[in-house]
Amino acid sequence: MSANSNGPIRSPQSSDPDGKSSSAAPTSRREFRSQLEAIANTPSPVNRTSDASYMERLCRGVRSLFLEVLQNLLREKQEPEEVVNSVRRSYETIVIWDDDFGASSGGLDETFQKSPEIRNLTAEIMREVAEILIGGRYSFASHK
Repeated sequence: MSANSNGPIRSPQSSDPDGKSSSAAPTSRREFRSQLEAIANTPSPVNRTSDASYMERLCRGVRSLFLEVLQNLLREKQEPEEVVNSVRRSYETIVIWDDDFGASSGGLDETFQKSPEIRNLTAEIMREVAEILIGGRYSFASHK
């Protein structure tokens, strides 16, 4: 699946941070990493009239990536508790934001269509978060 498709992005192991599994269909880690990197490397949608599917996918991708990083930190137990708590708080913040505004389900589409500036800034922030998480995930793995 490419970053331009409208299908869901699923983590290789969809569960909440406490390890409870969900019924989401898993994908390979390589495929998941490729999907998220494609999203993180997609340019902001400048001067487009409608990019709801882009924003929805971007939000779902960042939320899934946060979950994967948090699960890895909890499973590996290699990082200081402060790092794990910081990632957990950040993950919870993005979940609350998404739940409140429905960004991953189109809840901000009207706002984004009315204001390309808000849309572009939100897309840029989400892309930067994804890039940080991808970089952080690889640096966490290198500490082993």
